[in-house]
Amino acid sequence: MGFIAAVRLCLRRYAVFRGRAPRAEFWWFFLFTTALSFAVLPLEVVLWEEMVDGIDLAISLAFLSPSLAVTIRRLHDRDRTGWWALLFAPITWFGFLPPQHGDPMAVLLYPGLIALLAGLIMLVSPGSEGANRFGPDPLAAPAEDV
Repeated sequence: MGFIAAVRLCLRRYAVFRGRAPRAEFWWFFLFTTALSFAVLPLEVVLWEEMVDGIDLAISLAFLSPSLAVTIRRLHDRDRTGWWALLFAPITWFGFLPPQHGDPMAVLLYPGLIALLAGLIMLVSPGSEGANRFGPDPLAAPAEDV
């Protein structure tokens, strides 16, 4: 699966939380959303920061459902339930910023990093071979159009 095919498939399946997604589909879409977010950064030089924050927020909200859906389908490919996606919540909410001295939220940084590492291992690992409880192997069967 190539870059354009993966992005199109993820956008078509923006609300499909069932089934499985191969690694290529997930990582190409991840690259697309990350590149789009970085493409907005130069606008900060030209425009004021509040407007850029609004554009970045709009992009994040627009791709929230497709990103969550492909993440859950990727976890399904590993024969994991979609609830494992909650591993990413601490790092998503609190970010990678190092805690300030005496910051009470600092306690959440390290479990969040451990959770992120565990989640990345699940997303990087190959899917289970053959059919599992979430559907047929996406590499063995042609991708269905939704």
